[in-house]
Formats: sequence, structure tokens, C-alpha cells
Amino acid sequence: MPARQGIFPFLAVLFALCSSVSGLEHSVAPIAGYSPTYSLALGGGYFFKGEDVSGRFIAIYTLSNAFQFQPRLEVKFVPWFIWETDMTFQKGFEPYFGEGPNTSVKARKDFPAFRSESTTGTRFQLGDTFSLAPRVGLRTYHALHSPSNPFNPSGPRLVSPAVGANIRWDLRGKDTKQDEGFFQDTDIWVSPRWSEVSRKVFATVETRFTEGLTLFSDIRLVWTGALGVSLGEPDYAFRFHLGGSSKLRGYLDNRFRGKYFYLQATELRIPLSGMFALAFFAEAGEATDSVVRLHPKFCYGTGLRIALPPDRVQWARIDVGFGQDSWALYADFGLPF
Repeated sequence: MPARQGIFPFLAVLFALCSSVSGLEHSVAPIAGYSPTYSLALGGGYFFKGEDVSGRFIAIYTLSNAFQFQPRLEVKFVPWFIWETDMTFQKGFEPYFGEGPNTSVKARKDFPAFRSESTTGTRFQLGDTFSLAPRVGLRTYHALHSPSNPFNPSGPRLVSPAVGANIRWDLRGKDTKQDEGFFQDTDIWVSPRWSEVSRKVFATVETRFTEGLTLFSDIRLVWTGALGVSLGEPDYAFRFHLGGSSKLRGYLDNRFRGKYFYLQATELRIPLSGMFALAFFAEAGEATDSVVRLHPKFCYGTGLRIALPPDRVQWARIDVGFGQDSWALYADFGLPF
């Protein structure tokens, strides 16, 4: 069965199986939208959440012949021990504008590849607000044969295993909203020379801070700051990138790339009637290979938030962003931060 015909039956079976488990809340959404990178997209998403288990399954097929599948699962065995796994599989192409902060829209090249990214670990809850999650990860790129477009910045085959940890400090509390209160987490990755196909030894550290304030009547102002630093020379899969549906939303996916990055974003979230909310945002950031540069790219925009039925476990969002030399329209699941 072609991938685009099998998406909805697959998610329907998942929904039926998970619906039979008592105590789970669910959200389900068909996808029929537009991506500025991949054109028209069809697919679906299923999200579930319970006392001891939560997860998601997203499958998307685009008319540009790109296919993406994103499973995620968290299982709490005891209150202080949680198993987590998050994966992305994508077949099609990836846009590339070059490295550094001074790329151009006209410099875009698309290279065909199969890309995968997986992270698996165990989270130890050390108190009410602090947790530590040792993890293993693997990122791969495999160039697809395309005589008409031989360009491929990752090389014919890239395999990047890594070990690391996520450190999280969450002061939001169990009874507060997802975007209210203080939240901080840090990702640390080290890629040792485990095999000949893992060609470089390097480390990356990325930390994020988010603070949400209620102004009045459930109207919230949410601020986030992020910083990324590389030690050594990261390969293509582990270089930081800005642009896309979550970071610098006025620019296309993968627009800016570098060994270092910083980002600041502020979003005003205004609830509307029922399951809808409105958002206005402004962002500034830069990805670069030099730690002394301070020439951020700016963007601003607005968006619509939709709490997905039946149990509103997850949000869907539609954002339009305007950058300094481009604009972008995105549809995605979850809040950007």
C-alpha cells in the first residue's frame, strides 16, 4: 500500500487500540495543510496521555514525495523512574542554504536523503522539580540516488551515535498550565569515535529557559531564551540550525546553521472561545561558527492555536512569520516553547 494511502488506517488502528485502555485521554487530528518547504501535506496525528504512559504518533506525506513518521513514548514504571523514546524517520529531501548567519533565500539547494533521529533514555525524578535523564542517540543521513540533483552536504552516508543527558528543572507544578511558570532544560551530547562511519569526535550543549506569566483573564506572556555551544567540530547532523516552525518562524527550515546559536522569543497567547487561542510572537537569534558575532536575525508573526479533540491532550497551531528577507507559513503540533 502506498504510504499516503496507509497513513489514516494506521492511525485509526492505533486510536482503536489505545482507546480500549482505561484512563487514557486522547487527541486525534487529520492533517491537510501546506508547508513552505514541502508543499501540500496529508497525514494524521494521534496523541494520548495517562497517569503512567503518554505518547504520540505522527505520519505525514507531501505532494513533493517526502514522507515523515514521528513516534514518541513515555512510560512511568515508578514515580521516580520513567523510560522515554523519541524518533523521527524522514524520506525525501532537505533544504540547504549554506552554513553561518549570512545565507540567502536564492542559495537554497535541496538534497535527496533518508534521515533518521532517535533518542532513548531513562529519566530519574529527583524531587518535585528536578530530573536527570541519561540517554543514547543516533542521527543518520543516507543520500538517495538522484542524477538530476547530486548535491549532498552530509556526504553519501553519515552515522552519528552519541551519549548524553537531559537535565530538567521544572517549577510549573502539576496543577498549572503548560505555559505558566518557569521551566529549564539542558541537552548534552558527546559523540565518541565508536566506528569508522562515525567520523568526528565532538560535544554539544544546548540549554533553554522558559517563563510564562498570566497577565489577566488567562492571557499569558511567555518568554524563552536558548543557547547552544559546540566543542570540537560537529558533523552535519549535530550542527545547530534555526528556521522552521519552532525557531525563527519567519524563515524556512534549516535556513541558518552553525557551531553556536542563541535565540530569544516572546509570545502573547490570548484564549478565544472554546478550543481556540490566538498568538502574537517576536523572535531574534543567530546561528554562527564564531562566538563573537552579535548580529541577530529578527522575525515576527501571528498564529492560531487549536486544542485537539476529544480530550484536548495536544495543541495544533498555524503560524505565519515574517523575517527580514522572507516569510513562512507553518502548521505543526504542540506549542513552540
